[in-house]
Amino acid sequence: MSKRIILGRAWAALVAGLVGVGMLAVVPSASAHEGHGHVLLYTEHPAGPWHDEAIAQSTPKIKAALEAAGMTVTVDDDSSEFTDAGLAAYDAILAFQINGKPWNADEMAAMERWMAAGGGIAAVHNALDMRGDYPWWDDMVGATMPGHSAADIPAVIRNEDVTHPSTKHFAGTSEVTRWMRND
Repeated sequence: MSKRIILGRAWAALVAGLVGVGMLAVVPSASAHEGHGHVLLYTEHPAGPWHDEAIAQSTPKIKAALEAAGMTVTVDDDSSEFTDAGLAAYDAILAFQINGKPWNADEMAAMERWMAAGGGIAAVHNALDMRGDYPWWDDMVGATMPGHSAADIPAVIRNEDVTHPSTKHFAGTSEVTRWMRND
């Protein structure tokens, strides 16, 4: 099996897992370079103690999962990597819990060129929180996150498909799994 197919399957598994736990915002198509799968796991601009803790606990797990799937992962919280030369080494960027204004104008332009040339971006949870200050990003991810709800709003989470790879561990528990969660 080629490394490109393995990369594609591993990326799909990561995406399915993140969708399953409600963390993934969007994943436009990624085009891996032949012969490798190098992912930039980017975590700049955490947004408070709850996101800092998520970054600290999840980053090593995400990195280990991607590496177990045969990918090379670079974890970075410094936007200076966002240059034409810096981004050329990567097939994909996993924007994890970033927010606000993490890039300057030159870095944004380099990222836009890199993606136009075939790079792929996955934006996780708080990575939607650009507050409308970066229209290209907002259009790319297809949504904005103006902030968290001011009030705890109760919601029922329903898992209706226990055959999907991200939810198959629920199989046998019931035909539809439900739990309450405050947003």
